[in-house]
Amino acid sequence: MSEKKGETITGSWPIFRVLQIYPEAREVFQNHGMPCSDCMASVNESIAQGARMHGLDLTKLLVDLNNLWEGE
Repeated sequence: MSEKKGETITGSWPIFRVLQIYPEAREVFQNHGMPCSDCMASVNESIAQGARMHGLDLTKLLVDLNNLWEGE
């Protein structure tokens, strides 16, 4: 797990890792129609894979996720 708080979140990040670093990301995922915190797939799935599975705009999701740490 090389992802660290303050780094730009990309589509390759595992969903579970984002939630470990930023627990408040749960709300961002849910607002985008991606209830990842309740899904076992989040352990092995990247943000890009999850967005694709749910038919979501990856770019918009990443902007909102990255706003989490930029706002700190």
